Amino acid sequence: MYSKDSCNNREEYFYTNNLKLSKKQVIEGIISRWPIETLFEESKQHLKIGGLKGYCQRSILTTVPACFIMMSIIVLLFLNLPEEKQKPAIFWKGKEVITFTDMLTIVRREIWIQWIFKNPMSPKGFWKVNTKSMEFLINGLAPCD
Repeated sequence: MYSKDSCNNREEYFYTNNLKLSKKQVIEGIISRWPIETLFEESKQHLKIGGLKGYCQRSILTTVPACFIMMSIIVLLFLNLPEEKQKPAIFWKGKEVITFTDMLTIVRREIWIQWIFKNPMSPKGFWKVNTKSMEFLINGLAPCD
């Protein structure tokens, strides 16, 4: 099925095996699945599910759930942060939700701040870093990409 997006003048082709669906139903179905598609894309990108070394059923049945458990832990860590820290570093007009990538970056940032830079067991060199330099380092270390 062919569709042209009037907002950005982009042409799209969609495929379905259910020929009884209308054009609107196909597009609505794709839109409703978008958060799921994003979740799998981000999990492949950041948790390396796409690069599994073992392709046998047993390795997949242990690795994939472990990755989703890790994603759940990251989301829980994010949700336990104070609300003022739950703001994505990258935001644009029209962005309505915080993605898993945002959550992972924010959690990584907090780990660097709380466990490395504020940890009394850290090497003394970390204590000599001024706030501006620390922000520069954290902004370089925390992003996922």
